[in-house]
Amino acid sequence: MTSLIKWWKSVGHAARGLGAAWRSEANLRWHVIILLLSAGLAAYLEFAIWQWIALVVIWGMVIATELINTAIERLADIVQSENDPKIGRVKDISAAAVLVVAIAAATAGVMLYLRPIIDHLGCE
Repeated sequence: MTSLIKWWKSVGHAARGLGAAWRSEANLRWHVIILLLSAGLAAYLEFAIWQWIALVVIWGMVIATELINTAIERLADIVQSENDPKIGRVKDISAAAVLVVAIAAATAGVMLYLRPIIDHLGCE
């Protein structure tokens, strides 16, 4: 029973972290807005289960990377509150990880949505 309680507490800590990131990070809110819009479009286009699985994995990667970037930036600010080129480089690299995942997600999104949109519009 204690392991279940510990697990539930860790879920609470994670939820608190997610809430803190949601309140402070505009980029996270934008990612979620895009997630919701893409889910609506996928539902409208009646995506197959494999397409939904791909979307869930993509969404998870983008949100998780944004959260990791936020954590790294916050930790870097605690370690060195003054402007430091080395800390700046760490933050830039962390932000680059989000950019790489976002570009990959956008590319995968084009691959997932293009054919169904063309079919729906009858453009062939």
